[in-house]
Amino acid sequence: MSIGKVKRILALGILAGVLFAVRAEAVPIVSISPVSQTVNVGDPVSVDILVAGLGALEAVGGFSLTLSFNPAILSGVAATNDPDAKMGIGTDLGLGFSGGTLDLFYLAQDFAPAGTGPEEFANLKPLQLAGFRLATVSFSAIGAGLSPLTLSVAAPGGTFLSDALGNNLTATGENGSVCVAPAAGVPANCDVAAVPEPGTIALFGTGVAALLVRRRRQVRSRA
Repeated sequence: MSIGKVKRILALGILAGVLFAVRAEAVPIVSISPVSQTVNVGDPVSVDILVAGLGALEAVGGFSLTLSFNPAILSGVAATNDPDAKMGIGTDLGLGFSGGTLDLFYLAQDFAPAGTGPEEFANLKPLQLAGFRLATVSFSAIGAGLSPLTLSVAAPGGTFLSDALGNNLTATGENGSVCVAPAAGVPANCDVAAVPEPGTIALFGTGVAALLVRRRRQVRSRA
């Protein structure tokens, strides 16, 4: 066998190993923390939306998520995107609370000069490492009972996490819940399963450009 063929076989083997390693990386998880908690009517409630399991070649450049809750039990107070500044200054395009939903849409700061996108990853990855808080959400408990906290697709066609270059990241979502007791010392009635089916939802993206177009249309329709 010629030296050239041996080098080609070795190169193919290395490439296959790299591709296998990339595919073997765990899919990132977007989750609610704490998964469950019990409070009393009138208490403040705070939850974090986390992303974990980012691979060595993955950094979050944007996210668009809907968090649903029971408005008879919880009242939305405030939402802070990227509270630990892992995405730079960023741009908030979310629509906020509406009834029993919270629309979150946030894009990372463009660290790179125009046309040199790969430099964004070099800036974002050291900040984000394997995971970070996407958002912190505050509620007020206004009624007794169980309120599921459900992460779902914010855009028609798929849920969205984008990487530092605007490409879609595939991720899974894990839901949570808040149990509200009528008053201090009164047992809460929250025997219903905490996480509605499906317990884990697939999150697939349609791209930054498509989401920007969708958001502009929604803003115009509300104007």
